[in-house]
Amino acid sequence: MSAELENLLQENFSFGAHNHKVYRRRWFMLAVFWFVLAQNSSQWICLSPMVDTVAKFYKCDPFWVYSSILVFDLVSPLSFLTGLVVSRYGCKTAIAVAALGTGIGGWIKVVWLGVEGQVVGQLVMAIAHMFGAVAVPVFSAVWFPTSERAISTSILFFATIIGGGCGFLLGPTVTRNQPSRLPLFLYLQAMIGTVACLPAFLVQSKPPVPPSRSAEISEAHEADFPRDLRAMANNKEFLFLVMGFSMGFSILNTVAITANDVFTVYGYTNMEVGVIGCSTVFAGMLGCVALSIFVDKTDYYKGSLVVTNCLAGLSMFALYLNMRPNNFWSLAVCVTCASFFGLSPFPLAYEVGCEIVFPVHEAITSGVMTVVAQWLSICMTAAEYYGVADKAQVPLFAAFLYILAVFFFCFFNAELRRRRIDKTDVTPAVEFECKPGPDTTSRGYNTLD
Repeated sequence: MSAELENLLQENFSFGAHNHKVYRRRWFMLAVFWFVLAQNSSQWICLSPMVDTVAKFYKCDPFWVYSSILVFDLVSPLSFLTGLVVSRYGCKTAIAVAALGTGIGGWIKVVWLGVEGQVVGQLVMAIAHMFGAVAVPVFSAVWFPTSERAISTSILFFATIIGGGCGFLLGPTVTRNQPSRLPLFLYLQAMIGTVACLPAFLVQSKPPVPPSRSAEISEAHEADFPRDLRAMANNKEFLFLVMGFSMGFSILNTVAITANDVFTVYGYTNMEVGVIGCSTVFAGMLGCVALSIFVDKTDYYKGSLVVTNCLAGLSMFALYLNMRPNNFWSLAVCVTCASFFGLSPFPLAYEVGCEIVFPVHEAITSGVMTVVAQWLSICMTAAEYYGVADKAQVPLFAAFLYILAVFFFCFFNAELRRRRIDKTDVTPAVEFECKPGPDTTSRGYNTLD
């Protein structure tokens, strides 16, 4: 355990009264935040299955279409700044910026109908994405009790999966391989984004009373970026976790971004690529929820990270073995399995990262993890685009890279600090206002609004 982290914890542990509540309104705000993340993700990846069609409309090299997608990764250093903003001004500000940027970015692409407008619109949405992504574990920690944090993070995380999957499917469905229909698609995306993001301004920054002891301590802890960054850098377990998470994130991100190149070389249409991409939605969603419920009940974090990444690597190898023409359903099954096992550890990794460096603010922790993962994704995507002539080899390389991710997770072993604090919190029952129910006394919080 890092001595600096332990000192930070001791400085804040005695702070505040032990009075914790959870509020029903948290589910409404989670739903609002969910739609913002989903729409932002949809607009990020929606051009991936139809790069050739978009390039024809804009009369540009496909490189610029890929660049408009990769801009989300290029702005990732802003996660550091975003983390500081979120730690200072809270979830409400982060979600509002994410919603506003998603709406404005969509309309920029409609009004400025050129490849330059596409890139600028994506840039605005990428900045919005940073605020949304960094705020996810913060929102879960601020509004949800210990027993629901992992599932809350997973629900928000698979918003990006569902959004991306809908984007994969909606784009080819609307354009039908006809470049002239691209403006209609962009207009529909902008309209959907506006409707989805308007309720975001109703979100509250934090509840009147924190839902857990760790949330109370986190609120008392004043963020100091140099100190917090130094504490994370000195925690070797956190570094192992970040590298394993970043490797898995980059593998799937690279395959998603370059899906058009990987599959169309064997004659698969944009619609078929979109369906394959959409299949990741349900698989990833089920994987995130299933794994989150499992670890919430068992605290079996390390084993879950190792096993899921092993199975994701095997699924990628199976995908490589099935890369041939007229084999659509086998490819779809392999991609579905890779998504189920590959995506499910992502929200879990964010939660574990926040656990092991607590009381470092969740926004700063998730910001650091996002920066490393997305810059590694840029390098991996560039290596695939320029360095792999035979795109059918991409799943094979992905399978081997999963071995490296598993290696990092095998050496990772750390204490779940937030959970330890919440489980050892011995708050007097008189300080609670518990409603009668089967589990309010055992969990130590109530469900009053």
